[in-house]
Amino acid sequence: MKKNVTTLMAIHYGTNLAYDEGLEESDGDLASALWRNLFDMRKDVTCTTLEKVVEYVRKHTHLLLNDKTIAGDVWFDDNVAHYQQEADQQLSALGY
Repeated sequence: MKKNVTTLMAIHYGTNLAYDEGLEESDGDLASALWRNLFDMRKDVTCTTLEKVVEYVRKHTHLLLNDKTIAGDVWFDDNVAHYQQEADQQLSALGY
């Protein structure tokens, strides 16, 4: 049991490190980490698919890093459209 847990921990930390390096470095590094860890190095995964997944990850990482809830700026109201509009403006400014 202990050996299995140790193996799972090594896989977990290795995967996290690969994603972290991919997010900090280039799209190619992120695509490589995603191909290895998310797609299990399947040969049927196209470059177009990887490109779309990299774009998705980058876009949503940016939104999470700039999310007001992470900064502690949380308001509970019924103005959901306002927050969606802010998110759309941020994505538009990034060219998405």
